[in-house]
Amino acid sequence: MSAGRVAFIDPRAAGISGDMFLGALLDLSGEEGILERVAEAVAGASDRFRRVGVSTARVVRSGLSATRVEVDCDWDARPVPPEEILGEAARAARGVGLSEGARSLAVRVVEILASAESAVHGPGAHLHELASADTLVDAVGAAALMESLGILPGEAEIVSAPPALGSGFAETDHGRVPVPAPATLEIASRAGMPVTGSPAAGELTTPTGAAILAAASARFSWSLPDMVVGGAGRGAGAREIPGIPNVLTVVVGSPHPHPGEGARRLAELATHVDDVPGEILGAAISRLLEEGALDVAAVPTVTKKGRPGHLILVLVDWDRRLDMASALMRETGSAGVRIREVGRVAAERSTGEVAVPVGGREFRVRLKELRVPGGGVRLKPEYEDVVSLSREAGISPREAYDLVSRAIAGARAGEVEGGG
Repeated sequence: MSAGRVAFIDPRAAGISGDMFLGALLDLSGEEGILERVAEAVAGASDRFRRVGVSTARVVRSGLSATRVEVDCDWDARPVPPEEILGEAARAARGVGLSEGARSLAVRVVEILASAESAVHGPGAHLHELASADTLVDAVGAAALMESLGILPGEAEIVSAPPALGSGFAETDHGRVPVPAPATLEIASRAGMPVTGSPAAGELTTPTGAAILAAASARFSWSLPDMVVGGAGRGAGAREIPGIPNVLTVVVGSPHPHPGEGARRLAELATHVDDVPGEILGAAISRLLEEGALDVAAVPTVTKKGRPGHLILVLVDWDRRLDMASALMRETGSAGVRIREVGRVAAERSTGEVAVPVGGREFRVRLKELRVPGGGVRLKPEYEDVVSLSREAGISPREAYDLVSRAIAGARAGEVEGGG
């Protein structure tokens, strides 16, 4: 994934809907012409749509100024099967001239909606609300504006706070349904999406809003990711909500990396064990490293009831934290693992090698060159090469380390090959 852009979507207060998302993106880009082209393309995607228009306005919600987007359409509201709607979405996306990635996103939003609605209403259902021009404008417009801002999935890191769903009831073409809507719950369930409740009456997160988050493959966090803020846009909902600004905020910018780590996110896994023999513990450490752990440590400690045990600490890439937690529990028999996000200041690393003469023979030993942030360089021999040298030369590992250290000292003036 490119680390060129970061987008943070904040639906914690008032949820997310398609029109609110369009408003926030339009507030950021200022490109109203994009939505006009989207409306024209949707109108031309099906003979069901006689007229499709988009209007925008600046409104205030609970003291916050935001952009309001509304779709005005005249269309044949007949039931339409999901496959026909997907075809219309693809034609509209092509009509706007979207890139392949943006077209894929637009169709994916509609596909997620259609699948969820079909699961809720039964196979073969004809979907009235999904077939509306509003839905297609939301899906294609979101993709078009995200492309304009450089925040398409795969091109940017997309992060969202857990969306607020609302409470009470909402009126739909299928009658009065409880909030959150069944389709919204279906999408959240399938995507593994964390959500929050809200004391606000009415629907806050709509199925379209949930589908946009799912299609964008957003990861979820209560706080903004590390980033340099480039701008923030606010999209307004249709109504005033007492005590809550009915506004969706989207923040865009660029990554703000930790020194030496770039945009890499790390997790530290921790668990206490007091019933694992030393041999099993050693095997577990080896297995975790084989499965991708960046570092593993077993710290002697005293556990509950005064029993001697170990605190096992594992460092792993954030995206692999759950797989590694499962491996840690499997290998040690632990009943639970604590996970927290951590930062790490790391040396820049490169590789090289040094020639080590021993008894008339020359051995090549690989080196790690570590450049510490702020200055300083350290050359460290690869453990496996030192052990191999000691065996082949018939000397102890300690002697091998001493010979390698002397060879490194002689090469510091620039004789290390490939060390950079």
